[in-house]
Amino acid sequence: MENLRNGFLWGLGFGVAITVIILISEFLNPSEYTKMKDYTPTKIENFEIKSMVSRVEGSKLIIAGEYAVSGNPVFKKYEVDAIVRNEKGIFQQQCSTDIGTHSVEVEKSFTNVLVCRDFSDINAAALIEVSLIGFK
Repeated sequence: MENLRNGFLWGLGFGVAITVIILISEFLNPSEYTKMKDYTPTKIENFEIKSMVSRVEGSKLIIAGEYAVSGNPVFKKYEVDAIVRNEKGIFQQQCSTDIGTHSVEVEKSFTNVLVCRDFSDINAAALIEVSLIGFK
């Protein structure tokens, strides 16, 4: 019985030590998931669509465009977001893709290809609203 109690205490002590180490390391160097929770999404108002084309290929809606940003946006992460509506204006799908901060430079244009999956009806893509979202 004594060996069982000692084994239990050793295991409990080991478990507490590992938990403390994980908590301290998470406090000193937070994971990307923890950092992502702190991001605040902001729609960038100085976003301009220079040109955009879209087509349905199989079950994918592909949206390719050339965009530009004016002003002074400074964010840690950017995302191109598309909302797809049918000819009656009814919401069909929303999709987005991350882009690198090096792509978004003030007063310079950049290109992006966005792929919306599980999409097959070309008539459902009558209106596509594209916006740029920044995360601090």
